[in-house]
Amino acid sequence: MKKKKKLNKKKFIKRIIQLIIIVLILVVAIKILSPKKQQKVENKLIVNNTDVTQNLSSRMYLDGENDVYFSLEDLKEIFDQDLYYEESTNKVITTCKIKVGAIDLDSNVLELNTASIIFSKGILSYDSKHYVPLSELKSLYNIEISVKNNNVVINSLYNELITAKTKKEVSLKEKAGAFSKTLEKIPEDETVIFLENAEKKGWLKVLTYNGNFGYIKENNLTERNKIRSNMDNTYPVVDPNNLEDPIEINKKDITTEKMQDFDSRKKIVNDLINKIISKEKFQVKMDLKDADIEKEKLERFVIELLPRMREIGASLIITNNNILEQSFLEKNNLK
Repeated sequence: MKKKKKLNKKKFIKRIIQLIIIVLILVVAIKILSPKKQQKVENKLIVNNTDVTQNLSSRMYLDGENDVYFSLEDLKEIFDQDLYYEESTNKVITTCKIKVGAIDLDSNVLELNTASIIFSKGILSYDSKHYVPLSELKSLYNIEISVKNNNVVINSLYNELITAKTKKEVSLKEKAGAFSKTLEKIPEDETVIFLENAEKKGWLKVLTYNGNFGYIKENNLTERNKIRSNMDNTYPVVDPNNLEDPIEINKKDITTEKMQDFDSRKKIVNDLINKIISKEKFQVKMDLKDADIEKEKLERFVIELLPRMREIGASLIITNNNILEQSFLEKNNLK
């Protein structure tokens, strides 16, 4: 009898262990198969069809007119890695392709190439950080901004844009398939940004102006409309051996003292641009042999000079270089 009880007890324990194992397997399976919950974000930021919300170092702010404010740190991260705060002048210097801008934090004035623009909205200060209204920098960065349901979609006007419109109210799907999760209901005649053809035939990947990426059946959209093409981001590299009577940058100007701040560098740049235009010579030579200048000051000068030269189609050639690093030259398409 005792032996029988022991056997029953062993069977009971064995079944309990089996039940626990089955429950654990079910829990793991449910966890694996269940869709992952996305972290809730108060505002989305989509720049050039990429969600960069998590890249923000500070919260972006929207005012009552849906104007978005970025911290200087985030402007640097998203729009211009060469953005530079100059303490001596209390100016923020930033560039974009053919534009050079200097934001005067004291007067709320933007110096844009040769123009001066007074901000209609002021710069905000919070937690020892400066926040700039992005609408004031649209002409500098050449961007369009759309704000919908507190989500911000920004596109560079230098980049390709293809749009389409919905023929009726449609569902934006998480994946290319009718039974996939619906992310958003899009009304009839609403514009979406075309991104690419999905792997599944008959489906397109799109971006809505609500900041959602997803899939829509191709037959629910009007014909795609190419709003603009990619602008050529390459600039000609001139061989130093094939120069044709170039304008030479005055060697007396290539000194640390003369390039101490933005205002002095800007004067040298303006004089040079005027010389290029008046002489109608669009090759400029900068000989660095025996140049008495700190690398950081020279880099700032080149960064601020190149957009102005691109604007008028001029090229910069650097010779006898023993100051600027190769990585800097390659990044700026220089020899």
